[in-house]
Amino acid sequence: MPIERLNEIKQQISALTLGEKEDLVAFLNEQVSKDKEVEAVQRDASNGEAPVNGGAQETSAESKKILNDVPDRYFRREYEWLRQHRHEYPGQYVAIEGDKLYAHGSDGRKTLAEARQAGAKHPVIVRVEAEDELPFGGW
Repeated sequence: MPIERLNEIKQQISALTLGEKEDLVAFLNEQVSKDKEVEAVQRDASNGEAPVNGGAQETSAESKKILNDVPDRYFRREYEWLRQHRHEYPGQYVAIEGDKLYAHGSDGRKTLAEARQAGAKHPVIVRVEAEDELPFGGW
């Protein structure tokens, strides 16, 4: 990118509100994180793990596939699912990935095992508290 274009973008950013700048920072951090993951995959591929007949195009496709398998670290879809369905599973553990329920039950370890057996790669396990249940505060 030419330096003039970069300076123009910086000037536009300085005119943003604080909230808009915070949104931009979050977006840029997410982009940097994704770029680092792609670089790591490409670096691993260039160290002999790339397909023999592939080249950069297959590595790029492979990188995208790997990135699609990485869960959202903020668990947005899982929180949304919980918000909508928690009343259906009071006192139980639920194993969710994205917006899909993979397993539920009274034993967290069994719920995790069932979720993995059902195909969940990175399930989130949560014990749903009943509405009348007091939260556990420790010993």
